[in-house]
Amino acid sequence: MEKQTIDLILPTVRVELINKEFLKEQGIGNIKLIKIENDQIIQEEVSLFEYGKELRLINPFPLDQKEFYTLLSHTNPLVACTGDHSLSEAISFDRLPFYELRDMKLAFQTNLIALAERVGKAPFYLKQYFKELFKIYDRNQERMIDLLKKYDDLFEMEKAYYNRDFNDLKGKQFKLIKSSLIIANLLQQPELTDEFHALNQLIKSQYSFNETLICLVEQQLAFSSCPDLKNFEQQTQEKYLTNQITLIQSVELLTEKIKKVTTATL
Repeated sequence: MEKQTIDLILPTVRVELINKEFLKEQGIGNIKLIKIENDQIIQEEVSLFEYGKELRLINPFPLDQKEFYTLLSHTNPLVACTGDHSLSEAISFDRLPFYELRDMKLAFQTNLIALAERVGKAPFYLKQYFKELFKIYDRNQERMIDLLKKYDDLFEMEKAYYNRDFNDLKGKQFKLIKSSLIIANLLQQPELTDEFHALNQLIKSQYSFNETLICLVEQQLAFSSCPDLKNFEQQTQEKYLTNQITLIQSVELLTEKIKKVTTATL
């Protein structure tokens, strides 16, 4: 029987934080960590037991933009995202974002859950998926992720101090395992694929920043060519904020001013 291999592409992995018992329960017999340093492929193996699937944790980073887009286009639809830029790229390539939550992004995740309900129908697999990501979030976990980037540069005394936090994180792994299994089951549902395609289309068609960005650029170009227009806008804004005019009146005044400026420049 041919040995099964599971490939995961991700940044740095710390062997000491891998829950080996959980992986053994999932039928993983061998872990292979693969990374590139100085144009050399470096491999490290962790054997769990003689039989079972092989889990390859591949770190090809850093990648240039072209390589990254190629990778994004040819891998599994599930794509991990660590920031707004990578999230927008995942949506642009019609992928399912596995969004790494940060404290300042909790409201954003709530909005994703609400949008998922709009594109789905009971039992709302995509909504369940985003809610499960929300459950995984933990402030201490967020701090530990940042710490991992500099862990090797710490003094031994500092490592001993932070190991308490690592142990706390390990103590919460049952919750993470439970959510991971729920997410794995959701990913097997064909409806989830249809729903995330619909969500990406909804975001691109109704929540794109492109038109707003174009308007902002046009506004700055207009201000550059006609400083008087900028002053007029500020005066109109002040009148509206001090309740001297209504919102409709402010729009009418600005529209009339733009017409005059346009006519004068023709």
